[in-house]
Amino acid sequence: MAVLLLVAGAAAPTLSNGPEGGPLEPGPRVAFQGRVVHVELEGGFWGILSKDGQRFDPIALPPRFQRDGLEVEVTAIVLRDTVSIRMWGQLIRILNIREAGTGNH
Repeated sequence: MAVLLLVAGAAAPTLSNGPEGGPLEPGPRVAFQGRVVHVELEGGFWGILSKDGQRFDPIALPPRFQRDGLEVEVTAIVLRDTVSIRMWGQLIRILNIREAGTGNH
């Protein structure tokens, strides 16, 4: 009698808009301070507007940071060779986020 054990991991989703339909190549890391904004386009979504005016479109902003006007500090990876249907800002994958001026992650 054989026993089969399957283990499923919680891997991050792979985006497949990269060259030739393959996975996206990560770009540079960025670190910035900004403000969470709720953008009223395409049904609404969350973005981050940096202090120097750059727009960032996070792939998955954690729910506890989904508060319009919240000041945050972010470290992220820029996702290259892709676009979002929203076309609002640079797509990023957040590595670290916290409320500005706090040590809370």
